[in-house]
Amino acid sequence: MLAADGQLLASGGGDGTVRMWEAGSRQLLASLQGHTGVVRSVALSADGQLVVSGGYDGTVRLWEASTGTCRPSAATSAWTSRASPA
Repeated sequence: MLAADGQLLASGGGDGTVRMWEAGSRQLLASLQGHTGVVRSVALSADGQLVVSGGYDGTVRLWEASTGTCRPSAATSAWTSRASPA
């Protein structure tokens, strides 16, 4: 996922890590560890300050991009069961 300004890139990995990259130089800025399974999706806030990641471990995590701090996360099992077709 590329930030709106085109300078920050976030990716999710099979090892449960979210990685933050400087898009122009392709330099790794940070590795955010917290998921216990594959990171399935990532998104960046419009200002590039927050990263959201979702994983096969059933959690959604909210990260502060500048510090790598993970805010309290939420389990998604209740959400996915509600979203299932009847």
